Parts: sequence; structure tokens; C-alpha cells
Amino acid sequence: MPQFPNIASKPTQASFKKEPAGDPTVRAKTGGYVKTWSRYTRNPARYSFELVNLSDTDMATLEAFELTVKWGADAFDWWHPSGVLKTVRFAEGGLMKWAKFGPTTWRVSMTLEEV
Repeated sequence: MPQFPNIASKPTQASFKKEPAGDPTVRAKTGGYVKTWSRYTRNPARYSFELVNLSDTDMATLEAFELTVKWGADAFDWWHPSGVLKTVRFAEGGLMKWAKFGPTTWRVSMTLEEV
């Protein structure tokens, strides 16, 4: 399985966000009552973050990696900032959002979801 590239920039603390990937509850109204049950037994997490001060080389590495995992179709291993290895894929169509941050530096934001 591919592994997220090891680049110098790490997720910024201010931008890092963890949330459930979706609502696992199914609700059905029957005869004036609402019946609920879980859609599945595990609720995967979704991680959103920014990488800043990326060099042109790091940017090219991330673009190549995005192509390798087919923009979210394939799963890959990613080291969570806590030091735990997670199996994830790019969420939201796998598109990283790029912005030129300086003459030779970039900023990228992305969302990953657990598989």
C-alpha cells in the first residue's frame, strides 16, 4: 500500500481538525415514533489540515502522490500527528487545494478520511 510522502512540512496545529466522516444513525418514522439504529459498527474519522511553506519540490512530490492514489480512489498509509499509522484516502474527490504562498513556497489544504 502506498504511504503518504515524507515531506518537511507538518500539519499546522491551528488548521488540524478531526470530525466524524458521517452520521452513522439511521432514522425511520413509523406510526408517530422514530426508530433509530446504527448504520455500521464503526464511525470512521475525517481529518482536515493545511501544510504550509512547501517547497516546489514538495509540491511536485504531493502532486505525483495524488496521481499515484488516483485522487481518492486508492487508500494509503498516513502517519497521524499523534504517531499512529492510519489507513486513509483523500476525501471530497481527492483534490488538494493549492495556493502560492511566496516566490518558491506553497500552501496546500486537504481532507483525509479513514478507510
